[in-house]
Amino acid sequence: PGRESLSHPPRLLLGSFSPASFASPNTSPTPHIQLPPYTPPPLVLRGSNMPRPGTVKINPSRLLNDLHKLRSFGAAAPYVKEAKGGDGVRKGVVRPALTSEDIEARKWLLSRCREAGMETKIDCVGNTIAYFENGGGNIPKSRLLCGSHSDTQPTGGWLDGALGVVYAIEAARSLGEIGIRGIDVINFSDEEGRFGSLVGSHSFCGVDGDQNEMF
Repeated sequence: PGRESLSHPPRLLLGSFSPASFASPNTSPTPHIQLPPYTPPPLVLRGSNMPRPGTVKINPSRLLNDLHKLRSFGAAAPYVKEAKGGDGVRKGVVRPALTSEDIEARKWLLSRCREAGMETKIDCVGNTIAYFENGGGNIPKSRLLCGSHSDTQPTGGWLDGALGVVYAIEAARSLGEIGIRGIDVINFSDEEGRFGSLVGSHSFCGVDGDQNEMF
């Protein structure tokens, strides 16, 4: 999806990966994480930051439309051998990390965030982040980071990961529509292990994927 520099601390803890390391599914990237572990700030909503009961309403049609649109990126067709299951019926989604389907899906998700007035960033391992920048509305000093991943296993479930990303976007924009910009959205890259185990979230949190320890 392209590479942009990040300048939105403290939420973004990055590893450093060479683009060449993503050239082959058989090549695992080697992280060089130099920053301290990510410590999420506490979410504090009180007083003017707390929405009144009944004032926050999601848009069910918009939410469902986004879920079905995301499914269309890599939706398994009857001619996909792995999707047939012996009966020729479409099953699941084929959207492994950093395939063209995954990249197009991520671009589209970022466009939905921008339509909601959010700024967007892409880090060096492909994690995509959306957040409300200063410029109007109630932006609490402490915000909640929500999301999941949009890449899939071959013929993976269409809601696996996708539900968490789309729900996070809907929560952020629904609150934003009433002037509360307290949710940031993250879509982790390669959580399903095409190049390594939980590459995006491990890099973001400062976890050594080999030793499973915090730096």
